[in-house]
Amino acid sequence: MTLFNCKPARRIASGFHPDPTICRAPSGRYFLANSSFEYFPGLPIYESGDGKHWALVGNAMDRPSQFPCEGMGNSGGIYAPTLRWHDGLFYLIVTNVNKGTMIMTTPDPHQGWSDPLWIKGWPGIDPTLLFDDDGTVYICGNESDQVDQEGHREVPGIYLSRLDVGTGTVLSKRERICGGTTGANPEGPHMYKRDGLYYLMWAEGGTEAGHMENMARSASPTGPYEMCPGNPLITNRSTHLTLQAIGHCDCAGFDEDRTLMVFHGTRNNHEYPAQGWLGRESYAVWFAWKDGWPTPADQSYDVPPSGQGGGP
Repeated sequence: MTLFNCKPARRIASGFHPDPTICRAPSGRYFLANSSFEYFPGLPIYESGDGKHWALVGNAMDRPSQFPCEGMGNSGGIYAPTLRWHDGLFYLIVTNVNKGTMIMTTPDPHQGWSDPLWIKGWPGIDPTLLFDDDGTVYICGNESDQVDQEGHREVPGIYLSRLDVGTGTVLSKRERICGGTTGANPEGPHMYKRDGLYYLMWAEGGTEAGHMENMARSASPTGPYEMCPGNPLITNRSTHLTLQAIGHCDCAGFDEDRTLMVFHGTRNNHEYPAQGWLGRESYAVWFAWKDGWPTPADQSYDVPPSGQGGGP
């Protein structure tokens, strides 16, 4: 387990920047997106050449046609996105809780994003994508609170299906692949592949004082999954550190010796303690690998990326 105060993690987006997601383009440049809830324009996109210095590119959601908002209330709208690059396109998958799960794409985040492609038959929130080596695409996310024909709701956990990203068609039945460890609300999953193994990372404990991040791995995307012996990977629960509620992580450069991870957290408002915590902000940290698992003891921020370049 790793605890963070303000170091070795680096705050990369202050104020209202929850649920960060990150990917790296073939040029070596990093791109970051955040939740935006009921605010418009939404889904801010940031860019960095080194993982340390970030600049706002714009908002992926900048046209009314991308954001159906009829009847939207406080804390509605856009929840935990996932940003990925594959075969010449950036993919941004996200849930608009007022309408459903959607995918937007672009060849270049500087040039704007497509209108949404709505995914039918995929309930729940916090969707993510994995583009496998054989061309299969997987969609993964939280349980749904919808009731089936027999009156049952899905058991809390992380669910997986195959997906056609060109049409938004779900190709297989939802399969529960992880129920979490000891925390409530397993959510915000992300899937990766490294050395032939599938890695699943997810948040637990709710996005408040009990927040933490866990990881597991398997030889198959559907499991069974072996839990990381270092779980939780990060958490500041049950501490008096300034940085709290850390979790909702995502990684870029997952197949390299050094991996860049982003997460969100809140800072205690020591000047005005009655006002509680400041808003969720985005942080970044580098970590190394040992025996096929992240090495928390070797986490630091001052590790340079393996490559940089111009353009997306």
